[in-house]
Amino acid sequence: YEKHKIFLYKEDFDKFQEGLLDALDEIVRLKETDERFSETPDSKSSEESDSTYTKTEW
Repeated sequence: YEKHKIFLYKEDFDKFQEGLLDALDEIVRLKETDERFSETPDSKSSEESDSTYTKTEW
């Protein structure tokens, strides 16, 4: 994770905000149509689906 600064002029803020909202709407749309993001009880967790995983309890 890296921090980045975004410098905006006042006159560009509305256009930036519009683009950001479009991007967020697209993310929501893709999450709704992608089965990887569905939370069905039949789906296995990553631990259950990985055959090399060994659960260790202390």
